[in-house]
Amino acid sequence: MSALSLTGVGASPTTPLAPVSTSSGLVESEGGSLPDKLLSAQKFRWLLDAAPYVMLVVDENGQVLAVNHEGETLFGWSEAELLGGPIERLFPQRFQAAHASQRDLLCAPTDAPPPVTSRP
Repeated sequence: MSALSLTGVGASPTTPLAPVSTSSGLVESEGGSLPDKLLSAQKFRWLLDAAPYVMLVVDENGQVLAVNHEGETLFGWSEAELLGGPIERLFPQRFQAAHASQRDLLCAPTDAPPPVTSRP
């Protein structure tokens, strides 16, 4: 299943929408209808931008997927400049390698069972 990006369905915020026509004629994407995904993305974007604090969305590889207006103001970079780049570029150079190593440890696969997401 692909992740919902702020611009549509895909693992990257720049991935265009990829609707799929079903035999019933409905346009759907993985995990729900296209309008539902768009509404969810719009709500998420609104919440992100409404936050009075800096908020960044980063994937497990440290790639910036979204930043709110406060983040653009604080860091002095536009969202377009930050998207797809490593989060570490926002840190002083002396901390970049350590952060990347710690992120890799945090995101490393474990033998722990997956978290329960719903109850029977």
